[in-house]
Amino acid sequence: MNDSELAQAMLDWKAAQQAADEIAEAIKAEIADREKGITVGDVRATYSAGRKRYDYQAACLEAPTSVVSKHTQKVVNWRAVAEELQVEDIPFEQGDPSVSLRIK
Repeated sequence: MNDSELAQAMLDWKAAQQAADEIAEAIKAEIADREKGITVGDVRATYSAGRKRYDYQAACLEAPTSVVSKHTQKVVNWRAVAEELQVEDIPFEQGDPSVSLRIK
């Protein structure tokens, strides 16, 4: 391969990569809209709804001091407080959904 052929191969690779990136973004947008992953042949698009972050402290603000101190070392273990009090309604934040593409 001479310098000219190498340069052309590099430009061809760039164009192919840009086209593949555009296709990948279109697939990711569609999977995000459907909120469901799909596998076709050996290509998999995976949907993740995002990770939840629970706020145990907010759920246990009115917890008895005896329960809170029982679960306090250097800091209060609010999750343990919530579990002991059997608090069911724990506020949380939902992370951003994501889609990933891979070839098996």
